[in-house]
Amino acid sequence: MSDICSYKNICIYSSLFYLITAIVAFINKNYIFGVIALFLTITSLIVHSCRTNYTLLIDKCSVYIIVIYGFYLLYKKSSKKNINPKMVILLCFIFASFFIAIYLYYYGYYSNQYAFDKDINIARFYHSYLHLITAYGLTLINIL
Repeated sequence: MSDICSYKNICIYSSLFYLITAIVAFINKNYIFGVIALFLTITSLIVHSCRTNYTLLIDKCSVYIIVIYGFYLLYKKSSKKNINPKMVILLCFIFASFFIAIYLYYYGYYSNQYAFDKDINIARFYHSYLHLITAYGLTLINIL
């Protein structure tokens, strides 16, 4: 079994963080977001267990879908509620997690660091951290 198709990849297991997002969405009766998070979990598990151009494309599509729907839901939820201290704190954590993820992904891509490090173990560690931080932000959107 090659390194591309391997179950020794920590990113497989960190993909399961998105199940928390899906469960919280279903608990909050946000079924569309729950299904999207579940789809992201499945595509992430597949791409990290056996990466091909096709699985990578499907995973990227699911990432874009959840980001777009997440921002839509964030806008919808935050525009309907009165601003209170709890909401301000949640919004700060949501935006912080989003900007940390953007920084780690895009700066890492252009500088060959973090999730794009030449050392595969460092790259996988940071990619797993991206799973954690984005699942955290998406779950907070559900709680908002």
